[in-house]
Amino acid sequence: IYPSLKNKDESVSYYQYNKANNQFVILHYSLKEDYQKTDEANSKGVPPEPTNMNISLADEKGQQQVKTIAKFINDTAISPDGKTIVFTESADDQKAIYAMDAETKKYKAIISDQQAFSLVDSAQPQFSKDGKKLYFLAEAKDAKLLEDETGSEARVRTIYSYDMDTNK
Repeated sequence: IYPSLKNKDESVSYYQYNKANNQFVILHYSLKEDYQKTDEANSKGVPPEPTNMNISLADEKGQQQVKTIAKFINDTAISPDGKTIVFTESADDQKAIYAMDAETKKYKAIISDQQAFSLVDSAQPQFSKDGKKLYFLAEAKDAKLLEDETGSEARVRTIYSYDMDTNK
């Protein structure tokens, strides 16, 4: 479906299938640009600039570019009616879930770190069947801290729900 076998530069980072509309929302980027930004950052000893992330809609017949955004985007999802695309962005210690109108291509942050929870880098937002709720992963502020035998630590993750109508 995407990219074509001849395209050696584009790489799919994340996708979701929308059964209601028989379409995919695809998060993809240029490998060449990503390697270039990583090499530049390594040579300067600084964090890399975000690679341009492309959000596209696709079906068996083809692909339509929706938006290119220079942010650290980790995932994407599409509403059952195909009108809203959401994605998780993580920059430094701040994370947010954005909602984008698929037609106008305008987007805004709808969920960010709260007093009660912190979003994870890939919050994996997903719409309910009717599109009225958005489910996502986050860590409660008082979540249990787990540690393995190597000393790696992680907090327990929780599934949260966001009401698209009331914004709560």
